[in-house]
Formats: sequence, C-alpha cells, structure tokens
Amino acid sequence: MRLLVIGGDVRNLYLARLALSRGHDAALIGHGENDIAPVGEYDAAALPYPAAEKEGGAPCAHGNLPMEAAMARAAGGARVYAAKAGPALEVILRQKGCVRIDPSRDEAFVQENAAITAECALWAMAARTRACLCGAECLVLGYGRIGRALALRLRALGARVTVLARSASALAAAKGDGMDFSPLGGEIPAKRHRLAFNTIPAPAAGEALLSRLAPDAYAMELASAPYGIDLEAARRLHVTAWRESGLPGRAAPESAAAAMLSLIERTQRTDGA
Repeated sequence: MRLLVIGGDVRNLYLARLALSRGHDAALIGHGENDIAPVGEYDAAALPYPAAEKEGGAPCAHGNLPMEAAMARAAGGARVYAAKAGPALEVILRQKGCVRIDPSRDEAFVQENAAITAECALWAMAARTRACLCGAECLVLGYGRIGRALALRLRALGARVTVLARSASALAAAKGDGMDFSPLGGEIPAKRHRLAFNTIPAPAAGEALLSRLAPDAYAMELASAPYGIDLEAARRLHVTAWRESGLPGRAAPESAAAAMLSLIERTQRTDGA
C-alpha cells in the first residue's frame, strides 16, 4: 500500500511512522521538519481526523496546507480517509474519482477510538484534580460508546458512577452493566458528585444540574459541538469546567494512529494495492 498522510495532529505523524514500520510506502506532509517527502502518486490518503474538511488542517506545520496542494499526490480512484468533506475536498474527490471512507462510520474503529478516548479522559481528569479516581463520586452523561467505556473504567478504578442518559435503551444498558442511573433531567442527590463527564453533543449540563454538584466539582466536556456543558453557568457556580477536544491525538497519539492504520489496512483493496 502507498499511503499519503496529510496534516493533522501528532497522531498522523505516528500514523506515517507506523505505516513505514509495517512495510507500507508512506509519505507525510504538513508536519514541518518531520515531513516525509512524497514521490509519485498514492492509492490511499489519510486526512486529519475528525476535522478533515478544514483548509489548512496542519497544526504541526507553519502556515496553511491548502486542500488542492495536499491532495495533488493522491492517485485517481484513491481511497481517502476523511470523516467529513468540505467543498474543496468534495470537488477534488469528484475530479479524481476517489472513494471517501468515513472512519466514524466504521464500528470497529469507533469502538477502539472510544476506548482510547475514555482512558485519556481518566488521565486528564486525574491530572486536573490532582487526586485519585478511586472512591470519587462521578456522573457520566450519556451512555453511548464513549460514555459506556468511560463508566466501566471509572468503576474498575473504584469510583462510584451514576449514569445520566436520555433514551430508554441507554438507561437499560447502564442498568444491565450494574451502574447507578437516572434519566437526564431527573433528580440527583445534591452536593454529592464531584466529577462529571459529558459525552452528549447537545445541552445536557446546564445550571440546574451543575448547581447540584459538590462545591469543588470538576466537569469535563468530551462531546463535540454544540457541546453539552454550559461553561458560563459553570463559571457562575464556581464549577471547574473545560473542553477536552481531540484527546486521542493529544494524549495517546501512538494508540490513535494504530487504530487508524488498522482501519486503513482492513479497508484497502484486496487486488494488491
């Protein structure tokens, strides 16, 4: 396989290096002095995950990385790994006859990425609070892939976990896993929970919920826009709240790269490409 890795955060640097170590012909652009110059054309191209639609998605390089220049080395019919495609990328994909593969629609990749995100979230919370998670009273908002992975890991570390979820199926899953649970918007004990993790990309933790947290509470946003934690309400209530975006690429880039390369290898052509 000939793989062109384009821009992105540190995980894409690891992706190129890992691909080379596995015997693939890999090139890397958009990483400054770490670039591996492309030669010829490439039958696979990996763009930044998850924000591939943005022009200049090269935070590790100086300056922008225009999409047209970035995709110049992609061969006609190449498989392009991008969660979203903005207007510039859509035009290029049509012109070259490329096949776009959305990693967020691959269940194996999403499950692996959720596990990485959950583990990184535990590390980030412990680093922020400077306290062990064992014995902590925790709220996990949402019980999708990341929420479940997070809740199970918290409990394994000895934390007491309460899951808040919107759907009956999510609440049933939490019950089946032996979690304490309550419908989102329902009553929770006042001033008991010190740590909150939101995984719901919609208003979920507003003033009503945040006001019931412990006085020295911490609330971590793990969801994507439009997000779920009201940061302004948290500020007023003296709750330490913040957004932890792109955790896998920042905290565990090697593991995040391995998950992406596994997806690419599984979905490449079987005709020798």
